[in-house]
Amino acid sequence: MARGAAATGIMNGVRGVRHLVAALMFVPSMMGPLRAAAQAAGRPTISLTGTYTVLGVSNGHTIYKHADGQLFYLEPKSGAVKAVASGHKYRKITHGVEQVTILEIDQQGNVLQKNAKGIAFYLNRRTGDRVFVKWPK
Repeated sequence: MARGAAATGIMNGVRGVRHLVAALMFVPSMMGPLRAAAQAAGRPTISLTGTYTVLGVSNGHTIYKHADGQLFYLEPKSGAVKAVASGHKYRKITHGVEQVTILEIDQQGNVLQKNAKGIAFYLNRRTGDRVFVKWPK
């Protein structure tokens, strides 16, 4: 009888693994529809992962630095990454350089980001001041 219970436990574990694998396969299949929903809502999707250093603002864009030293900004309408020349002049942020995770671009074209403390904000396009936002919405 103990062997039967053990076998049943193992089979339940296998079924649980099958359900987990099926669920994990479902998640990537949902990325397309989620991106399409963001596009339909007027928000571009962002394909960046990881953390970046936020440096300042220039011509209405937040300037970031990748770990390899490359400077870039995000195009507000498309979410496309645009390279910035290393000698490019930008207005440095007054609150100090920090590492951020880029979250999304809102309907006004602001790039929402989250710092290491979990505080979500975007930079004012003209002044570079932080504007705090509630995240997740």
